Amino acid sequence: MLMAPEQRYRDIGYGMVRLDTSLSQAAARRLYEKNGYSETGRGMIRNLEIVYYSKQL
Repeated sequence: MLMAPEQRYRDIGYGMVRLDTSLSQAAARRLYEKNGYSETGRGMIRNLEIVYYSKQL
């Protein structure tokens, strides 16, 4: 699920991927963390707590 987009980003010269999800999306958070993404911060959008992630490619 994440490997194809990551490879495409590498191919076009990106060195890092950043993404986010809401705190309530536990499955998405586990997927990102299992695939090497690190939490880089949190914020609020309206009434949702957002978790920000990044990964070096």
